Amino acid sequence: MKKRLLVLALLAGLSSGAAAQERGMEPGEWELTTTISSPMMPQPQTATVKHCIKAEDLAEPSRWMGGAPPGSDCKLTPLERDGKSASWEMACPSSGFKGRGRARFAKGMMDSEMQISGTQDGKKFEMKTRTRGRRLGPCQS
Repeated sequence: MKKRLLVLALLAGLSSGAAAQERGMEPGEWELTTTISSPMMPQPQTATVKHCIKAEDLAEPSRWMGGAPPGSDCKLTPLERDGKSASWEMACPSSGFKGRGRARFAKGMMDSEMQISGTQDGKKFEMKTRTRGRRLGPCQS
């Protein structure tokens, strides 16, 4: 179960990454903090990573945000877009997972959240992921 939740969190990150490319996210050294919470977990799980995001990486967010596992049938569908935000839906028919997310962008920052629900081992679950990112400056490497 925990492994599936982590995969879904990666998909949520990928969703915000795809939106970032459309919104003009700047290349550079970024600090990304993701928090996953679910009633099925004893407490929220948070991870922070620093990553050099190059201009060519923005065109392919899976290079820096992770991606769907091989053989996954998960699909992301864009919904609304404006100058500073984007929203999407996610559906994984074979596993029964579905979700909605929204990302906001401003100079040197991004903030996204996604809610995912489904059934795992006969039990319904809900999960929320929130990712906050801030540009630290030029890449260190």
